[in-house]
Amino acid sequence: MGDSTFSLAGEFAPMDREQWTKLAEAALKGAPLGKLVRNVNGLTIQPLYTRADGADAGEGWPGAAPFVRGSRPDRPPWQVQQAYRIDGLDATNAAIVTDLERGVTTVELKIDGSAVARLDDLSTVLVGVFDDLAPIGIAADAAGPAAAALLMGLWNQRGRDSATLMGALNLDPIGSWASGDPRGGP
Repeated sequence: MGDSTFSLAGEFAPMDREQWTKLAEAALKGAPLGKLVRNVNGLTIQPLYTRADGADAGEGWPGAAPFVRGSRPDRPPWQVQQAYRIDGLDATNAAIVTDLERGVTTVELKIDGSAVARLDDLSTVLVGVFDDLAPIGIAADAAGPAAAALLMGLWNQRGRDSATLMGALNLDPIGSWASGDPRGGP
């Protein structure tokens, strides 16, 4: 990815509320825009908002009124996660790297025991994936303990500091056992 800044509205002339209203009403075939006003749980939702609508709210601080930047100051930023079923080591790696280049920020690997059985297999799937920037999670049901051991082995091989690791092992032995998988429970 390049270092250039991309502006979604960069090639369009600015428009005011009146211009937007005319375009919206044309799309509604002349019906008034007010037809789209909704009331949900006592909150009126307008069909059109502009930057001016939020001007009175101010910039705000996370966790402080008027809560325009979230209700909790300690909440991590949004993540874009994509799940991958491993259909082939190299093909899955290519899909992961492409998606990371296009905006995915976390990776979930759906692992069964046959697709990724060795640390080398997992290393191949994650070649070029910087797990210190894009957390890796696994979803492996009954194969969870073995898959977790592989992921932890990969982190160890890459020299990751356990204090700063980002990722998820998603182990659920009781859920596996309850679903009837004989390998997942006590």
